Amino acid sequence: MAGTEPQKQLLTLIRDFASEKSQGERRIVCLKNRTQQLRSELDLANSELEDAKRLKETTEQELKGYEVELAMNEAFIQTLETRISLIQDEISIAGSDLESIKIHCDFLPKAGQKLSDAEDPEVSRRDLDNKIAEIISQTTVEEQECQADQTIHKQVTSEFEERCASLGEELQRRCICPSCHLDNVEALDGILQASDGN
Repeated sequence: MAGTEPQKQLLTLIRDFASEKSQGERRIVCLKNRTQQLRSELDLANSELEDAKRLKETTEQELKGYEVELAMNEAFIQTLETRISLIQDEISIAGSDLESIKIHCDFLPKAGQKLSDAEDPEVSRRDLDNKIAEIISQTTVEEQECQADQTIHKQVTSEFEERCASLGEELQRRCICPSCHLDNVEALDGILQASDGN
């Protein structure tokens, strides 16, 4: 009996060792699988980070383009407004001249003497009326062009705002980790600022 007891203990030790070794091997396999999974997640995160950087660069370029276009539209609208103001001033001056001619006509002697076309106030009045009509027509065209440009300007601004909102949403969506659903916008901003600083 005494001889079998050490054998049992030895067998027990061997079984315990084999069991621990098996468990250790399983843990190693689990850790390797987890490491591989984490590497895959890291690769995915790095890929998404690169996509986010490219998206940021594209967005910044588009924003600069829209800002330039917006500035050009605003300058063009200001030019049209200045032209309209000048034309309106001309209309006002022409109206004053017309009123002066009408008053002058009332004081002309009505002796029936024949006046030349150059001295005839009626001819001058008709010429002035034609000029005023032409200026009014030109003003109308300029105002229509200005309104059309303002409509385009509003449309461009609206499209610009919609595009910025869309790009912002896309950037925010890409900054959410697909595994843990953590929002990495602040972390991405820090990384991008650091990379810009370099």
